[in-house]
This record gives sequence, structure tokens and C-alpha cells, in this order.
Amino acid sequence: MEYLKKRLLSKKLFDLPPEVKQLAPHPPSGAHHRGYSAPGREKVKQFRTDRVDIDDAQGAKPDDEVEILRDMKESFESGSERNEGMPNIWYPDGVIPGFKESCLDFYWTLYETEKHILRAIAVGLGIEEEFFVQYHSGGDNQLRLLHYPSIERALLKHADSSRIPSHSDFCTLTILFQDSVGGLEVEDQHSRGKFIPVAPIPSSIVVNAGDFLMRWTNDVILSTVHRVRTPIPSENDGDAQDIPDRYSIPYVGSVNDSDPAQR
Repeated sequence: MEYLKKRLLSKKLFDLPPEVKQLAPHPPSGAHHRGYSAPGREKVKQFRTDRVDIDDAQGAKPDDEVEILRDMKESFESGSERNEGMPNIWYPDGVIPGFKESCLDFYWTLYETEKHILRAIAVGLGIEEEFFVQYHSGGDNQLRLLHYPSIERALLKHADSSRIPSHSDFCTLTILFQDSVGGLEVEDQHSRGKFIPVAPIPSSIVVNAGDFLMRWTNDVILSTVHRVRTPIPSENDGDAQDIPDRYSIPYVGSVNDSDPAQR
């Protein structure tokens, strides 16, 4: 229920005119992950890519770097108000009443969820339950509101266009909420280049392990390579050529930028 409220608020944001959404612009610096980014402003580039992209990238080999020219999405990013190194960028009062408060409330709710997951991972690894939690104070994490506009199915078959291409997250873990549209896929860890659709399940979350957690556990837990492509057509789609709008909310959990004893 809480996610549904946040998704409605997210839709309200992305339904605003472009000039209004730009009143809280993402800074030009790629290191300051806050504020609004318009469609096509972000692109993902990694060495690990799926074979569909590789086959379409003019004969590139699996170990080559394949660059996707644009991501077909727009986003708004926020985090803790106590993160002085990366201050939030909010809309002026009256643009979206309650937006700031709603984002901050959801952020701290997900931080508590993150701590539960970190404790479960520690127990599963046979180490002290609070081991991971002590390095995650909650001040260095990120809440993203994502909107993937409606797009032609045929367009996503080209290598230079994707809702978001295959990649892994650099963080410890990502908590993801997705709507019913679908399109999220994860790479089969036993078969590189083979992707498995992650069907949306009502009232559920998806947890992706990040590169940092993989390194931290000496590859016992592998980071999740994932992408957003063309969802599997449903019976209601018929001969529709357009993929409907998709909304998702990822929460990116990262370690502190300093020793916890110094905070």
C-alpha cells in the first residue's frame, strides 16, 4: 500500500510539463546524484553486456565495451537530508505538495528494510548479525523514482536504444519496486548472455546484490546483472505495437563514506 501511494506521487511528478520538472535539475556533475534528469540524459556503459546487445553492436566481441547511446527513461533522485556531501535538490514550495516529505519518509522506511536484509545476509554467511549494518549508517544511500515512457516495441530491438541496458549496480544492494508492466530481466549466472524475465509480483520487492557486496563476500554472493527490455506480451496486448509507460522505484544501499566510529 505504501509503495502504491509513492507510485501515484511519482506519476504525478512525471506528468508535469518538462519546464516544471526542470525546476529541480540534476547537476551537470555525474557525481551529484540528486534532482531530476530528463529522458535521454543518462546512459549506462559497462564491459559486461548481454549477447543481444553484442550481436547488434557491429560485430563486437563479448569482452568488448558496448555503449548504449541513450536510456529511454527519466528520473528523480533524493537521499538523506544529513548527507552534506550530496545535498538534496527539491522543487519549490507548491509545485508538488508533500513530495519532499513523502520521499524522505519512504527513504527511511527502506533504510530499515535494508538493515533487515543485511542482517539476514550476515546470518546466512555465518558472521556476526550486525557486521554489515555497522557500515551502513543511512546517510549515503539513494532513492530513485523512475519513469520509462511508452515506446515502440520495434525501437527496443536496436542496439542504440534501450529502456536501460544490461549492467550491475556498484552498491551493496538495491531494493526495487516495479509496477505490473514488466520488462525487468536478470542474467543467468550460469549462462552469460542469457536473461530471465522477472515477472512482477504484487506487494513484493526485488533485491539485487551489487558489485561491492560481491567483492566484500569474495564472490560468494554475485552481483546481479540486469536490464529493462521489451516485456513479455500479455493476452490483453493483442497486436499493440507500443509498450506502455513503466514506473519503478529503486533504493540503492551503499556503505558509509567514512568509518562508523568517526560518525
